Amino acid sequence: MDTGEGKNKRKMAFICAAFLLMFYFVIVSYVYLFMMTWTLMPNYIAGMIYEVIGFLIASYVVLKSVGMPQMKLPYLISILCVTIFYVVICNCINVFGMGTMVTVKFVFLHLVLLFLYCLISIPMYIMGKK
Repeated sequence: MDTGEGKNKRKMAFICAAFLLMFYFVIVSYVYLFMMTWTLMPNYIAGMIYEVIGFLIASYVVLKSVGMPQMKLPYLISILCVTIFYVVICNCINVFGMGTMVTVKFVFLHLVLLFLYCLISIPMYIMGKK
């Protein structure tokens, strides 16, 4: 059972993680809304959808791991690393391919990336439960 100090540390870690995730979301939103010309990019809407999916996945994994650590540590670290890698690759595809790729290829690439992420992370999540 957690002591009062352990609960305070967990609460502070949860608040810090939520703040950093919101800061990340604000930066990405600013870049997409104010720095990219959406009228010139055919894949803008698809890129935004996959960016939101990546943010939701990252939020779930990070906040769940901080709020309720119910997983074995090696699996938790692996899932966090895979999630960060997925978000970084998703951002790279969006930045470099949003204006230049054909829409079908852009969406297909994101779907394959999301499928690979699920293929790797879901078994780790299931095996890592205590």
